[in-house]
Amino acid sequence: MAKGRKIKIKTADGREFFVEFKWSVSRGRLTYGYNICTAYVDGERVGRSMGGGYDMEGAALDKWLEQFVRPEHNFYGLNRRDDGSFYLDGACGLDTLLRGLGLEYRYI
Repeated sequence: MAKGRKIKIKTADGREFFVEFKWSVSRGRLTYGYNICTAYVDGERVGRSMGGGYDMEGAALDKWLEQFVRPEHNFYGLNRRDDGSFYLDGACGLDTLLRGLGLEYRYI
């Protein structure tokens, strides 16, 4: 597992965002030894996930990515609530989310 990974995301309207993932290990009494993945967009912390066994990078970034969901999107990882609003399940994979939202990206 890498200590830190960066990606550059470009939206359809030309905006660019730099995303960095930082990894650490929990020292909490009940969660000691759990992996922690924290996502930063342009230097600002936007989310984190803890544990393992799923795509932690996608889970750390999914709430931030919800701003790019449009009604015409339909892909694995996009879920609808009873009131019609959307939410993303980042555990399905970061690549799945980025491709499904039509975002251009590359690892740097």
